[in-house]
Amino acid sequence: MPLIDAVGDTGKFIGAILAEPDKYEGKTFCAATAFYCLEEIAAIMSKTPGRTVVYNQIPLEDFKRSFSFEADMFVEALGY
Repeated sequence: MPLIDAVGDTGKFIGAILAEPDKYEGKTFCAATAFYCLEEIAAIMSKTPGRTVVYNQIPLEDFKRSFSFEADMFVEALGY
């Protein structure tokens, strides 16, 4: 999953855009600097004092039952 640190990463992209605005006009950026699996995201979130986060994948049908309409949109739009 691509993620971006809004404080630590955005300058890497914004600096290049501001240096050459004509070059990047109308462009779309995927500004993630790393890709993480869900287990890695849970481990990073668990570094918060007093919090333990565990990733637990559930069957697709259970997910769909939990969120009904929203789950269908999520699965169709993102392919999860």
